[in-house]
Amino acid sequence: MHQIVGVLICPKHKTLLYDSKVPIKGFNKHEFKAATVKECKVNRNKNTYSDDVLEKLYNLALDIQYILEYRFNNKPTKCFKEQYLTKLKEHGLANITGRIKQKELLENFVDYYGDKFLKLVQSDIDIHSNYNWLTELVRNNKKTSHPIRHLLLIRFLGISIHDLFNQKFEYEPFGQGPWSCLNPAADHYLQNTIKDIDIKYSADSKSPQGIFKCACGFTYVRNGPDRTIEDKYKISRVKQYGCVWESKLKHFAELGLSLREIARKLKVDPATVNKYAAKLGIDKGWKTGKKDIKKKKVSIFDENIKNNKRKEWLQLQSKYPNKSKTELRKLNKGLYMWLYRNDRQWLDANSPNCKEVENNFNRIDWEERDKEIYYKVKKAVSKIEEKDGKPKRITVSLIGSELGIKSLLEKHLDKLPMTKKYLDTVVDDIRDYQIKRIKWAIKEMKKENEEIKIWKVLRKAGIRNDYRENLKSKIFSLIKEHTKRGEQL
Repeated sequence: MHQIVGVLICPKHKTLLYDSKVPIKGFNKHEFKAATVKECKVNRNKNTYSDDVLEKLYNLALDIQYILEYRFNNKPTKCFKEQYLTKLKEHGLANITGRIKQKELLENFVDYYGDKFLKLVQSDIDIHSNYNWLTELVRNNKKTSHPIRHLLLIRFLGISIHDLFNQKFEYEPFGQGPWSCLNPAADHYLQNTIKDIDIKYSADSKSPQGIFKCACGFTYVRNGPDRTIEDKYKISRVKQYGCVWESKLKHFAELGLSLREIARKLKVDPATVNKYAAKLGIDKGWKTGKKDIKKKKVSIFDENIKNNKRKEWLQLQSKYPNKSKTELRKLNKGLYMWLYRNDRQWLDANSPNCKEVENNFNRIDWEERDKEIYYKVKKAVSKIEEKDGKPKRITVSLIGSELGIKSLLEKHLDKLPMTKKYLDTVVDDIRDYQIKRIKWAIKEMKKENEEIKIWKVLRKAGIRNDYRENLKSKIFSLIKEHTKRGEQL
């Protein structure tokens, strides 16, 4: 158990294991070495980990122990990936069609485990790289991944190992049926009478959409997934009210209830009641009811309101004669929006004309600015190159972002000749950047006493498959050069 890669803590005593002086690759791979005090003094009292890291190491050791102690039926890789995809959907990290939100997955995964823990179990992730093991693990391909990495994903997704092998996960964004009928006109209102639902993918909300149809004819739509108990009683849209609801509408109308009272009882707005009343041939005089009388009274004052608003806008202009239309709007947003919605033609005709913006580019001392930016750019490049970790590709955009002058460099670089000349010498094309990463990978592997092989270098550097063949000879020469020059690489 203690010899397995990834086991850094004893699952029985919950104490850190010590490294030994015995190399993994020795003269005789079958030679037995006892774990004596003499052989196991490496790293004693050296490693200090936080409680969080220790807990994660302990959980991983338990999972490995569980795999070793129990027998499970063999399953093809595809089965595991289907199980993972179902859980990713539940966590909102994949949509209903199976498209994985890779960026969110990587960020959440690294946030869950932390860089330090992932590095300890040789599974660190560069979320900015095109290549990483987690992306490959969840993709629908035939590539295999180390069992430790499967265990990391399993725990992240909240899956038990037993359930993974013995249970078929189903994506149920609205839970298991039966589901509630939300027809307020039915005797079975809020009771679980709906046995089947139709689940679709909503292109607008980018989420699953459930269509619930009850035997009473009431059909409603809900955007999912359901995350709380309250969500189960929400309606996004009613597709069909059905005969029971319409019958209840007729009954309330015959009782002489008002429009608003019927709407309140049927849990809809008055416009919906009016619409279905017309459809069903119910004429109760609602169109000339109190609501419409109120509207007519309001219309009498419309002209006075409009005149007052116009007067107020003209007074504002008199008070601030030099301000533009946009500046006046900021002074009284409510007034502006009222006129914009109700009297736009008048507003446009009675507002200040757009001011001509003076072009001040000719007044800028571009020669002086060029010198100033040149030194800032040099400093930014040095700072980028000195950063630890995998090297970044030096681009005009990256330098501009670091200095907060991205737009200036991208749009007016032709006016900064000294800066432009320097940038031409330091900006990386794709091949330059790939070679940088390869050098970094060789250096890191040397630090970790890892065997330097071309395929390992390509993987660590994150070089895409379509570039690998063209770079093999370059990597070979860099490895050869590194062997001669040591740390000079």
